[in-house]
Amino acid sequence: IREIAEELGHSPTTVSRVLQEPMDQPPKRRERRSQVDPYRDQIERWLEEGLPVVRMLELARSESEQPYTGSRSQFGEMVRRIRQARNQKQAAREVPIRFEGLPGEYLQVD
Repeated sequence: IREIAEELGHSPTTVSRVLQEPMDQPPKRRERRSQVDPYRDQIERWLEEGLPVVRMLELARSESEQPYTGSRSQFGEMVRRIRQARNQKQAAREVPIRFEGLPGEYLQVD
């Protein structure tokens, strides 16, 4: 194991750990939590109220129990993803249904 580690430029503990992992499964990835994750539900409520991103960020930073300390761009990216997911759900509900019939069978008035 030591020779393999020297050859690859990794520590022997890393090499032994990798050798013990099953070969038929993809490696497990660590799930990283964003600093914005605790505010996800609150962001959704703020979006329903129609607040702009700048105001949401101000409210998150001024929260007394757990103020947001992350970056503005990270917060904006989370708002964009939540907004995009909401728009996709809404668009799926508003799919037009095609109205077909024989000529003269139905009357349509706009």
